[in-house]
Amino acid sequence: MRACTPNGWKMEVRDAAMRAIPKESETITGPVSVTLAFLIARPKSHLRKDGTLKPSAPVHHTHKYDVDNLAKAVLDVLTDLQVWKDDAQVNDLHVTRAWAINPHAAGCSVTLQW
Repeated sequence: MRACTPNGWKMEVRDAAMRAIPKESETITGPVSVTLAFLIARPKSHLRKDGTLKPSAPVHHTHKYDVDNLAKAVLDVLTDLQVWKDDAQVNDLHVTRAWAINPHAAGCSVTLQW
Protein backbone atom coordinates (compact mmCIF):
# COMPACT_ATOMS: atom_id res chain seq x y z
CA MET A 1 0.00 0.00 0.00
CA ARG A 2 2.12 2.77 -1.32
CA ALA A 3 -0.52 5.34 -2.20
CA CYS A 4 -1.38 7.67 0.68
CA THR A 5 -4.38 9.44 -0.82
CA PRO A 6 -7.85 7.85 -0.97
CA ASN A 7 -7.92 8.12 -4.77
CA GLY A 8 -4.37 6.79 -5.06
CA TRP A 9 -5.22 3.83 -2.84
CA LYS A 10 -8.39 3.10 -4.84
CA MET A 11 -6.43 3.19 -8.10
CA GLU A 12 -3.90 0.73 -6.68
CA VAL A 13 -6.73 -1.58 -5.57
CA ARG A 14 -8.42 -1.25 -8.98
CA ASP A 15 -5.21 -2.11 -10.85
CA ALA A 16 -4.60 -5.18 -8.68
CA ALA A 17 -8.21 -6.34 -8.98
CA MET A 18 -8.19 -5.96 -12.76
CA ARG A 19 -5.08 -8.16 -12.92
CA ALA A 20 -6.60 -10.78 -10.60
CA ILE A 21 -10.16 -11.07 -11.94
CA PRO A 22 -10.53 -13.27 -15.04
CA LYS A 23 -11.99 -11.28 -17.96
CA GLU A 24 -14.72 -13.89 -18.56
CA SER A 25 -16.02 -13.64 -14.98
CA GLU A 26 -19.75 -13.13 -14.60
CA THR A 27 -21.25 -10.63 -12.18
CA ILE A 28 -22.19 -12.22 -8.86
CA THR A 29 -25.93 -11.88 -8.31
CA GLY A 30 -26.43 -13.50 -4.89
CA PRO A 31 -25.10 -13.00 -1.39
CA VAL A 32 -21.33 -12.75 -0.95
CA SER A 33 -18.98 -13.38 1.96
CA VAL A 34 -15.86 -11.19 1.86
CA THR A 35 -12.62 -11.58 3.81
CA LEU A 36 -10.07 -8.75 3.61
CA ALA A 37 -6.63 -9.07 5.20
CA PHE A 38 -4.62 -5.84 5.12
CA LEU A 39 -0.88 -5.81 5.79
CA ILE A 40 0.48 -2.33 6.47
CA ALA A 41 4.16 -1.46 6.02
CA ARG A 42 5.79 -0.36 9.27
CA PRO A 43 7.12 3.20 9.42
CA LYS A 44 10.90 3.58 9.59
CA SER A 45 10.55 4.83 13.16
CA HIS A 46 9.69 1.24 14.20
CA LEU A 47 13.00 -0.08 12.91
CA ARG A 48 16.61 0.08 14.02
CA LYS A 49 19.32 1.21 11.59
CA ASP A 50 20.05 -2.45 10.77
CA GLY A 51 16.39 -2.99 9.81
CA THR A 52 15.40 -5.06 12.83
CA LEU A 53 12.33 -4.20 14.84
CA LYS A 54 12.78 -1.94 17.86
CA PRO A 55 11.54 -3.41 21.17
CA SER A 56 9.34 -0.32 21.57
CA ALA A 57 7.55 -0.89 18.23
CA PRO A 58 3.84 -1.59 18.70
CA VAL A 59 2.62 -5.14 18.22
CA HIS A 60 -0.82 -4.14 16.90
CA HIS A 61 -1.67 -1.58 14.24
CA THR A 62 -4.00 0.94 15.89
CA HIS A 63 -3.44 4.17 13.98
CA LYS A 64 -3.77 5.46 10.42
CA TYR A 65 -5.90 3.50 7.92
CA ASP A 66 -9.14 2.67 9.74
CA VAL A 67 -10.32 -0.82 8.80
CA ASP A 68 -13.77 0.45 7.82
CA ASN A 69 -12.28 2.94 5.34
CA LEU A 70 -9.91 0.33 3.91
CA ALA A 71 -12.80 -2.11 3.47
CA LYS A 72 -15.03 0.53 1.87
CA ALA A 73 -12.35 1.34 -0.71
CA VAL A 74 -12.04 -2.32 -1.72
CA LEU A 75 -15.81 -2.91 -1.80
CA ASP A 76 -16.34 0.25 -3.89
CA VAL A 77 -13.72 -0.86 -6.42
CA LEU A 78 -15.24 -4.34 -6.69
CA THR A 79 -18.65 -2.75 -7.26
CA ASP A 80 -17.22 -0.43 -9.94
CA LEU A 81 -15.62 -3.44 -11.66
CA GLN A 82 -19.02 -5.20 -11.61
CA VAL A 83 -17.79 -8.13 -9.55
CA TRP A 84 -21.29 -7.94 -8.04
CA LYS A 85 -24.31 -5.75 -8.77
CA ASP A 86 -24.14 -3.87 -5.48
CA ASP A 87 -22.02 -4.12 -2.35
CA ALA A 88 -25.30 -4.53 -0.44
CA GLN A 89 -24.94 -8.19 -1.53
CA VAL A 90 -22.10 -8.55 0.99
CA ASN A 91 -23.80 -10.33 3.86
CA ASP A 92 -20.63 -11.30 5.73
CA LEU A 93 -17.52 -9.13 5.99
CA HIS A 94 -14.38 -10.02 7.94
CA VAL A 95 -11.55 -7.46 7.99
CA THR A 96 -8.12 -7.71 9.62
CA ARG A 97 -5.27 -5.21 9.68
CA ALA A 98 -1.75 -6.03 10.83
CA TRP A 99 1.84 -4.96 10.34
CA ALA A 100 3.60 -6.50 7.35
CA ILE A 101 6.66 -8.58 8.24
CA ASN A 102 8.56 -6.72 5.54
CA PRO A 103 7.57 -3.69 3.42
CA HIS A 104 7.31 -5.80 0.26
CA ALA A 105 4.53 -7.87 1.84
CA ALA A 106 2.27 -4.84 2.37
CA GLY A 107 -1.09 -4.98 0.61
CA CYS A 108 -4.46 -6.65 0.82
CA SER A 109 -5.64 -10.21 0.35
CA VAL A 110 -9.25 -10.48 -0.85
CA THR A 111 -11.28 -13.68 -0.60
CA LEU A 112 -14.84 -13.93 -1.92
CA GLN A 113 -17.28 -16.78 -1.33
CA TRP A 114 -20.69 -16.98 -2.98
